[in-house]
Formats: sequence, C-alpha cells, structure tokens
Amino acid sequence: MKRLLSVLLLVFAFSRIGFAADVEIDYFEYADDATAQAAYVSSDTIPATLLLWSKMGAAGEITSPEVGEAGAITGGSYAACKFDNGFQVDANSEYIKFDNSDLLITKGCIEFWYKPFYDVDYASLAHIVAIKNAPTELHCRFDPNSNKLDFYIAGSGGTSRSDWTIDWSVNDLVHIACVYDKDAGFDGAKTTALYVNGVEKASGTTAFATLNWGTADLNVGNRSDNDRQANGIIDNIKIWDYAKIDFSDRNIEDSYNLQSYSESTIKQQGTYSLKAIAAQTDSLNDTLTRTVSPTIDLSGKDDWIFYIYASRTGSNIKVGIHDSGGTTTESTPNVTPAGAWQKVTVDVSGVSDANKDAIDSIVITPVNADAANTFYVDNMYGTIVAVDHPTTSQLLLGGIWFKDGKLQYSDFTRFKRGTE
Repeated sequence: MKRLLSVLLLVFAFSRIGFAADVEIDYFEYADDATAQAAYVSSDTIPATLLLWSKMGAAGEITSPEVGEAGAITGGSYAACKFDNGFQVDANSEYIKFDNSDLLITKGCIEFWYKPFYDVDYASLAHIVAIKNAPTELHCRFDPNSNKLDFYIAGSGGTSRSDWTIDWSVNDLVHIACVYDKDAGFDGAKTTALYVNGVEKASGTTAFATLNWGTADLNVGNRSDNDRQANGIIDNIKIWDYAKIDFSDRNIEDSYNLQSYSESTIKQQGTYSLKAIAAQTDSLNDTLTRTVSPTIDLSGKDDWIFYIYASRTGSNIKVGIHDSGGTTTESTPNVTPAGAWQKVTVDVSGVSDANKDAIDSIVITPVNADAANTFYVDNMYGTIVAVDHPTTSQLLLGGIWFKDGKLQYSDFTRFKRGTE
C-alpha cells in the first residue's frame, strides 16, 4: 500500500510538471518611445515631418520645445489656454521669434490654438503668425473691426489669400490651421486654405512662384517687423512639411494616424506598457506590428492572455498573434469600462499545436475609429488552464482524476471536464 501511494504521488508530481508554466509572448518592457516604435511598427505612411512643436505651457518652456528649435521670447506673459498655459501677447513688444532655418518651405501647414481678446484696441489685421521678406510673405491675421480671419501668402510670381468672416463667439478658444502648397498639391487647384476647429472655412487658388524666405524669421504675436500686434493667447504651435488637411483630432501629437509609445505610469506589470494613439477616422484598419524573432512556441497552451486599457468602451481594438504556418488567432475584446485594466483570456485549446508552435508576429489593429482612442496593452503570455489539486473526494490513478465517479482530467488525453 505504501509503495502504491508512493507511485501515485510520484505520478501526480510528474503530471503537474509544466501545468502552470507560462510562456511569455510580450511583456512590453520598452523603455522609450523610439524602442517601442521600432518594435511595434505603424503601417501608417503619411509623408509628413513635424518641423516645430512648441506647447508654450509655462514661463520659459518655449525655450525647450518638443520638436525643433527654441524661440526667442520678447516680453509677454502666460495665461490659461488649451494645454495648461499659453503665451499671451497684448503689446507691440511681446512676441516669439523662431529662426526660419528650413521651417517654412514651398508647401506646409502651420497650426495653433488662439484665444483673441476683443476688449483692447487692435491695429487693422493684427498678425498672429507672420514672416516677411518682400516679395515673399506669409501672414495669419485677425481683424476684429471686420470680424475676419485671413491667411495670406505671397511669392515672387503671385499671391493667394483665404479669408473668412468669423462666426465664433467672443473670447472663444479656437484651433487655426494655415495650409499652403505652391503647386496646388492638395484638394485639386487649391494653393492656400484656412481651417478653424478642424473645418475648412476658406481657400485660395491663385498660384504663386517659388518662395524665397531668405533669412527672415517667423514671428508669433506680431508681424516680422514688430508691428501690427495680436492681442490674445497663443498655444501649441506646430509646423509641418506637407499640406496637412486632416484636423479631425487636434490633439494627436505627431504625423501618424496610429503610433505606439512607451508608457511608464499606466501599466499592468513590470516597468512599462505599450501605449498607442489612434486618430479618429483615419486610423481605421491601420496596424502596429511586431516581428517576433525567434518565434514563440505555444504548443500545449490552453489560453492566450493579455491586458488592455482604453479611453473608449466597446470592441474597437483587435489583437492578433500569427503563426509562421499561416494561422492568425485574433481577439477583439469588449472594453468595459474605459480607463481601467481588463484581462482578456482567449481559449486557444482548439488551435492545433502545428498552428501555434511558431508565433512570428503580433498585430494590433483599430477596427472602429468613430472617435480617437488612446489605449494600452501589457502582459501577454500563453498558459495552461490550472487544474485543482485532488481532494479527499477525488481519486488519483496514473494521472487520471475522478470526482464523484466522473472523469475530471486525464494527462494522457488532455481531457478537461467542462461544466456539469
């Protein structure tokens, strides 16, 4: 009897080997954005470069922009705007000057947030952003006397102007984007366009010749000769090297409709998680793809598990693992609620080992982009479903478990009893 018990215990011990062994697929330990983006490559191919991005968030912050050079600040103060604080100008001696060096080329886009003041004296066509090297000029101007906003650009061979009678309320904060392309490379014949809060309000079609900016600087807050002062708060200025016309989500911070980042605060395990920002509309069916090398073997694993955290509820993000044999296993979890980690368990026990023994890529895809979505993924692994240890009401015999006369588990057939 003692020998039989010893054999049974030995069989039990060996039958448990590997039962709880998890196989890491990705724990998302990417320490910076560059590493995350090299691992999870976006399929988005927008040919854009962000040349300048300055949040203007607090006194002195303009000297350390997120992208590009620092601006030289003259006067001014800081007041609440779109992102914390913006740069407030209300006198001719208050402006920010950016060295022109390749910032403004023959096509591009300047966008920013602006809150105009109406309770001060304005010069006609007060300049919010401007560059002047006659005959080449670029101005975005606000005239409260005629209640118009306009974008004007001139080259050696012509001018193009887009002006719009303002319909926003007094002291409203608005997003303004000035788009230009001397070759009319966007929306047909347009050479200039003015967007307010993501909507095109006016456009110009007159061609202009190659722009010659020379050594002229870009002024924010007045004209480049320190005249025609704006009165208001300016925030989060960006300059792009292409005629960007999609402003459906004016908070996306780079040129990609879908991009990955490293996240150190919102995480489920370890030190980091993978953060992704999906723009509204245009991120639909874009992908973030990681090539897994060497491949990962999920043979014998019952469950594929990962954690997701999203700003939107619903089934908006699809996650898939691909086997080198051609099989893709996918899950589109229903996020409930937003803003919390959710464990996703995918039963892969029905996937043959031949179709999960060489996982060679992980693919993340927005499948609903009706709104912008910021989401996080962490702690992805394969595991075997845990089986309870036998109790006094169970009989263990050679790796076969019975309870109340019913088969619960067999090591030989890998049979698991479902709900009774």
